[in-house]
Amino acid sequence: MKNQKQISTKEAKCIGDSLYIDWEQVDLEQFRQGLMGHRKKATLNSDTRLIYDGVLLTGRLVLAHMQQFPDYVIRLARLRAEVNKYKNRRMKRTQAPV
Repeated sequence: MKNQKQISTKEAKCIGDSLYIDWEQVDLEQFRQGLMGHRKKATLNSDTRLIYDGVLLTGRLVLAHMQQFPDYVIRLARLRAEVNKYKNRRMKRTQAPV
């Protein structure tokens, strides 16, 4: 997997503030992790720290998921781990000598 620039807590808060997020209802660290999970869709100009539409759209997507499931990021991580485990088991079965 390609090394990706981490989104700092400060950057995540800036994105969330742009979306008028109530931080008493949304966990900032969960939001930041959600942004990192959807990083492929986002573009952040690191030279000027300007937030572009892709980042805001990603923030909206993460917020929508978190409003539906407050533990969205944790659920997603568990699901991804389960999928990877399943894929590894299937690969081992197909590679096993008959």
